[in-house]
Amino acid sequence: PAPIHKSTASSPAARMAARLVRAEDGGVLSSVLDSEITALQQVRNAVADADIRGFSEVLRDCRRVFVFGRGHSAALASLIALRLNRSGYPSVDLASQMHLIAEVLATLETGDVVWLLAFRKASPLIHQIRKIAAERGARVLALTDLLSIRIDPAPDRQISVSRGDAGESQSLVVPMTIANAIILDLAAIDDGRSLRALGAFKAFRADCGLSPVIL
Repeated sequence: PAPIHKSTASSPAARMAARLVRAEDGGVLSSVLDSEITALQQVRNAVADADIRGFSEVLRDCRRVFVFGRGHSAALASLIALRLNRSGYPSVDLASQMHLIAEVLATLETGDVVWLLAFRKASPLIHQIRKIAAERGARVLALTDLLSIRIDPAPDRQISVSRGDAGESQSLVVPMTIANAIILDLAAIDDGRSLRALGAFKAFRADCGLSPVIL
């Protein structure tokens, strides 16, 4: 197939059409797998262990974590907040609290961390939340792809990585893998806090009597 120009990747319909063209010879599943594998391999050269440790150290020393993403990144934000809560780090998924976001952000203070996720572009809310965090002395982490608009003021820590070349599947596996690595590294440096919290949560879930459907 003909090469895909970067400008083509700006349209969801064009991106889908380009991916279908690439899938004609080898099949849709093989095409998606090849795209994901290529994107993941690029992470090895783009993200260092020191980048992961920078995030995990900020999280280890914080009071609360506020996670925010819009669009596709909202699903990952929800998963990050869930995993951090189970690991003993009080966390709020801001995207799930949009109707109360002003009330929630009003409690933001020094010692808190805001973890922003932005893929393809940073929504206006990203910039507004970043500004509020700066005003209130909260530290800011950002996990973005290479296409995202620059966040100003710059986050305290930022990992930017390609989720796939133009015309390829824009991987959610890549940022999810990085997030998983950060949370795993956090467990390695927090003197057992994560492991104790996970054990306590497992015991509570087994004994609390809540319906398995809810859990």
